[in-house]
Amino acid sequence: MKKLLIFTIAFFAMQGINVAVKANIKSDTTVIEFVDKGLKKRLSVQSESKNFTFKIPSNLNLENLLAEIGVDSNETKKTIISIERGGKRDTVIAISREGHKIKIIAKDPRISNSDSLKREPRRRYDGDQNEQENEEKNNEFDQNENRREMNDTYQNNNRNYDNENDDNQANENDSKEKLGNSKYFSRKDFGLYVGLNGLEAEKGTIPTLNRWGSRYVALSWRKNKTFIKTKSLDAALSLGPEIAWYNFRFANNVFAKNTNDNIELIKATENLRKSKLVVPTFNVPILLNLGLKQSKINFAVGGYVGWKIGGYTRIDTNEDKKNKDKGNFGLTSFKKGLTAEIGKKNGLTVFIRRDLDPMFKSDQTNINTNLTGWSFGVRL
Repeated sequence: MKKLLIFTIAFFAMQGINVAVKANIKSDTTVIEFVDKGLKKRLSVQSESKNFTFKIPSNLNLENLLAEIGVDSNETKKTIISIERGGKRDTVIAISREGHKIKIIAKDPRISNSDSLKREPRRRYDGDQNEQENEEKNNEFDQNENRREMNDTYQNNNRNYDNENDDNQANENDSKEKLGNSKYFSRKDFGLYVGLNGLEAEKGTIPTLNRWGSRYVALSWRKNKTFIKTKSLDAALSLGPEIAWYNFRFANNVFAKNTNDNIELIKATENLRKSKLVVPTFNVPILLNLGLKQSKINFAVGGYVGWKIGGYTRIDTNEDKKNKDKGNFGLTSFKKGLTAEIGKKNGLTVFIRRDLDPMFKSDQTNINTNLTGWSFGVRL
């Protein structure tokens, strides 16, 4: 009759009917049997403690049931982990805040009782003894059996937790070792530089530029050679070619005129929508890169040499007339400079560059020959 009552309560609880049911649990009495769909286990929850009362949750699963019994969250988590990692049949012990010992027998729901329960059947005392004496002896035997199973389960759980900690420590050590052995910089990479150009000079006049219209664009191919590799920092040398376009857009209706490889800045008599001098250059930068592995921030400093591979001006009038004039424009053929970069690994990088050589040849008479160029922006 008792088992029929418990089975009825479990059935309604599994159907999601919100009934306020309290159970009065006796020693070694099955609390409830049900299938936990999340754990994919058929569970039999029993108690070795004396009588206590709890409420069967309407949403019946192991976590909610242990919470109603009074098992704290840490003990519940350990219990669920042990059941998840168990085999086709496993026994786990949980202890409530009041000290009640709860035994959970987890079985594969596809395995029948006859296949999964491989233990000595419960003994019953028959004969001329009265019913009360038989019940007391049955309870005494079952309690001894439960204590033996609990002790075995505690030992198995302790071994499992020790093995789990050892595995976690080993995985952590492996991760650290891989981090220390891995290279921060790839063997080669490609980058797109986008930024702004400017002009400066120690003496003489500086042409006024349209700041946002004077753009710098470069395509960069690099090879990186790592020569220092530690757990926290890598150092590498980067070398590779790039093609860059320096755009100097003049303001105040000024345009550049090329006459016999001499440049002259002239103010137009009509309004100009655009007037710029474009200098394509083939550069070879060499940089020392430092990569911080923990923060994934890299620094780079170095220099570059470049060769001018062309030059032209473009003038757009308000009547949409576009004039393009190619020539030398008195530009120096060779230059060198300094560069620095900072950014995130595989992310946005900020750069700055400054030429060390004058932009125009020393024989130019119509422009300041002390002008040098600079650029800054981002590398994508």
